[in-house]
Amino acid sequence: MLNLLIVDDEEDVLELYKIIIEGKFSCNYFTAKNGEEAVEVLKKHPEIDYIIADYSMPGSNGSVVYNFNKENPKTDGSIRPFLFVTGKSIGELKELNDFNPASSHDFFLNKPIKELTFITTIKKMLSGPENTAEMEENMAVEIGDYKSISIDALKNIDLVDAELFVKIGEEKFVKVKNESDIVTTNDLLKYRKNSGDKLFVKKSYFEELTTNALKTINQKISKAETEGEVKKVTADLLNHIYQGFDQFGITSEQIVLVNESVDKCQKVLAEKKGFKSLMAKFQRDQGYLVSHSMMAMHIATMISNNMGMSDQRHLEKLSYASLLHDISLTDPSLSEVFSKNTDEFKKLSKQNRDAILAHPQQIADFVEDKPELPQDVYYIVLEHHERPDGSGFPKGINSNRITQISALFIISLRVADHLYHHQFKNLKELVIDLKENYMTGSFKKPCEAFFKTFKQAD
Repeated sequence: MLNLLIVDDEEDVLELYKIIIEGKFSCNYFTAKNGEEAVEVLKKHPEIDYIIADYSMPGSNGSVVYNFNKENPKTDGSIRPFLFVTGKSIGELKELNDFNPASSHDFFLNKPIKELTFITTIKKMLSGPENTAEMEENMAVEIGDYKSISIDALKNIDLVDAELFVKIGEEKFVKVKNESDIVTTNDLLKYRKNSGDKLFVKKSYFEELTTNALKTINQKISKAETEGEVKKVTADLLNHIYQGFDQFGITSEQIVLVNESVDKCQKVLAEKKGFKSLMAKFQRDQGYLVSHSMMAMHIATMISNNMGMSDQRHLEKLSYASLLHDISLTDPSLSEVFSKNTDEFKKLSKQNRDAILAHPQQIADFVEDKPELPQDVYYIVLEHHERPDGSGFPKGINSNRITQISALFIISLRVADHLYHHQFKNLKELVIDLKENYMTGSFKKPCEAFFKTFKQAD
């Protein structure tokens, strides 16, 4: 059975992690509410195998337990895999002893979390060559319509609507609690005498339990004012996308680099006169505007790397453009309208059509007299709705007149739009569209750079 230490100052977060993990693994849990307390737990229980920790906690932060873990390996000399789950970017995690998310023992997730990403990451923590047998051995028990859950986890759950079962045979279960029956902690401990550490619930109940708990915690996290708002929103929207980014040659190191660049540019804009309200508007959005912008930034960086244009200044230009290109639209949902030649555009009111057609010039005019921004940002935001055949707006210029960095960004927006609406389905349609409609003029080299690492391009 796994020995897992969870470190977080929020009691309900600790319980949420337990509930989610219960769905997949059999664990002995140890908990702590800050770094120093976690160190004492590790000293007392060197048998602990894995650690999940927040970073920002009162008293002492996650760096304390991380560094202690690096400096005090297990008795066999191995380092315990360590997962940070935090609202901060990796660049904001200070005083860490060589934290490296590309290694086999350092892992990182942004809050708010998604259950699938959380479980996938924990599986990666356990999936080293020497741990394969251990992972199989410690998977949670699932038989037919029933799923095991530890009595320790049940003690912290509202069980009013739950039916509880004990396993009495290979596939035989007896109900020990009906819906609406009241059970106390002592009742649960009595079950332990007869059924060990686990009871069983219906899988449908467990899934509902996990969904509701996750929703509650993420709502709480999203209201916190102490963490980077853009990071929290994009983490929630993009986690399911990150897991497929390897199809585009995007590494975990690049994801970290892009997030840090966007975070830096966001902070710069938030401090500049005239931009503060725009950044606040961007942060409040929880849909297409933010997630599409961030996905486009990741794709643009990958393309840039393949074109040999990956210096920090180039990355900052794309980061500013990602944050600003649709920010002047008063209705964020209008950012989903990709072309003026679609039925979607034609069905809009005249006021909304005019707003869409005008916004590239509006935001370009806004940034034109801002010397703190790279000059190319003006052209990128002005041209981001132009098309290779000249059917775009606001200028209607073709692929020979559109700047190459704008062409790169336009392709990235096109790919990000597909990922938002289809994830990694129908990718061949995306490739066909790019090859037939974008492989010309300034768009040719960015397209070729995209195809270079797209494993399914052919």
